Amino acid sequence: MVPTDTFSTLRQFLSFGAFLAGASLLMVKLPFGIEDLFKSITIASVGYSLVAFFYIWNDPVLAISNPPQVKAGMRDYIVGWPQRYVVLLLLSQVYSLHKSYRNSIYLAPFIVLTACIFLTFSRAAYIGSIGGILFYFTGPRVLNILTLKRWSLSISKGVLYIITFIVGAWIMYATIEPVSKATDLITSRTYSPISAIVTGENITRGSARTRLNYWSEILEVVATNPITGTGFGGIYLFREFGSTHSQFMDILLRMGILGLLYYTYFYFKIMKQFLYDKPFLSAGMISWVLLGLFHETTTLPYGQFVFFSVLSITLDKKSKKDG
Repeated sequence: MVPTDTFSTLRQFLSFGAFLAGASLLMVKLPFGIEDLFKSITIASVGYSLVAFFYIWNDPVLAISNPPQVKAGMRDYIVGWPQRYVVLLLLSQVYSLHKSYRNSIYLAPFIVLTACIFLTFSRAAYIGSIGGILFYFTGPRVLNILTLKRWSLSISKGVLYIITFIVGAWIMYATIEPVSKATDLITSRTYSPISAIVTGENITRGSARTRLNYWSEILEVVATNPITGTGFGGIYLFREFGSTHSQFMDILLRMGILGLLYYTYFYFKIMKQFLYDKPFLSAGMISWVLLGLFHETTTLPYGQFVFFSVLSITLDKKSKKDG
């Protein structure tokens, strides 16, 4: 049964409204470029984050010291919390970090977005966030050594940002009890499956077990037609509901090895095209790759819109260069 009460309608509006508000700005400026796209995404993501803060602050049941309660309870307010919008939060976070090098006011959205990513209590989101930021600071410089190219990011300022972030996170952990409790719980739940894998023990419960079950079934199905996959029926061919819990597994299931190769090639083209002049975009794609190991990214409408917009700009830029 589809809920039609005022509250359900309002939450649907808020969930999509923030995205629509940012995306609609692009309609004012056509054609639009990468900077226009990321500014719109950042506006949408900050708006979404503020809505999330409002609900968590005003609902006493949503105590951040209890991450499972927040993850489940926030779905009553924001559709698809936290998986759907985190794909945009990651891109906006690294973009805000990049812009803050020239304009410190962008540190404000960076802090807001980082806080919202923390409140998703999604370990996959944390991996994507940390991986994207680390790549932003280190990836192009490592490639500089290999390719003898230059990159303008100041090393000293990058180190200062990292130190400031680590010190700030430690102060919050040490002084704010709900934050420390939530962090300890997440750390424990992350350590347990990793420890089991290292020691060869069976993972018997939790989201890690769910993912392993799904992925095992997917590989069995794909084995019957590994080149082109099953088509667009996806996981619903053998389960009534759920998701693949991995963008790459989803592509492999639907389009086989051939489709997965094309998909990863598109990521490579985007990152190669903008690695030096727009490093935030390459870092954002790294965030998506890491998140995509454990969640859907471009399967979701928000991710599709951004990914194919960026891809079209990439291909258009290359065609003009070749032409």
